[in-house]
Amino acid sequence: QMGALELQHFIRLITGAELVITKDAKYPADVRIYVGDSSDVVKANPEISRFEGETSLVKFSGNNIYLVGSDSPDFGKVDYKNYLTFPRFYFNTRGSLYAVYDFLERQCGVRFYGPWENSTTFKPRKTLSVKPVDRKYASPLDAFRRVSDDDAYYSALPFSARERALWELRWRMTELYGSVNHNIYSIYLAHWGKAKSPYLAP
Repeated sequence: QMGALELQHFIRLITGAELVITKDAKYPADVRIYVGDSSDVVKANPEISRFEGETSLVKFSGNNIYLVGSDSPDFGKVDYKNYLTFPRFYFNTRGSLYAVYDFLERQCGVRFYGPWENSTTFKPRKTLSVKPVDRKYASPLDAFRRVSDDDAYYSALPFSARERALWELRWRMTELYGSVNHNIYSIYLAHWGKAKSPYLAP
C-alpha cells in the first residue's frame, strides 16, 4: 500500500497525472505497474517466492512493470496523511517499497536528499517514459541502517513526525534485529586485557 501511494504521489508531482490504484486485475490500462505481492505477480515471476531478507525486484515484461520484494506480513490500512499507519521501522522487511524507490530513483530521476518535500528533486514533464532495466537488489547491510538524529544539531532541525517517517522509509533506514548503544567494556577486558586508559582500567 505504501509503495503504491508513494508511486502515485511522485508520478503526480512529475507529470500532473494521477495513477489509479486498484486491486481489479481487469481494470483497463495500457501499462500496468504491479506493486507488492499478488498471485499474478508470483505467476509471472516465480523466483519471488524464494526471496530472502530485504530483496527487491524491478522487472519489465511487455507492458507490465513489477515492483515487488520480500515483505513482512502487515495487514493494516495505510493512510498516506497519517504516519502512524506507515510500515514499521523496526523488525520488518519492506522489499516491495524499496523496489518502488529504486524505480523512482533509477527510472524516473527522483532524488531524496533530505527529510523535507523541498529536499526531494525531480524533473517535471508532461510525458514520462522510462528505460526498461531490470534490477534485483538486496542490501549488504541487512540488519541496521540508521542516521543518528538525537544530538543537538539534528534535534533542532524543523521536520514533522510525518516527514521524519517518510525520510526513514525513503532512505531505506531499518533495524531488523534491534540495537545497542555504548560499549560493553567487559568485552575488551575478556579479549584484550586491561584498558590502557588509567581512568577505564579499574
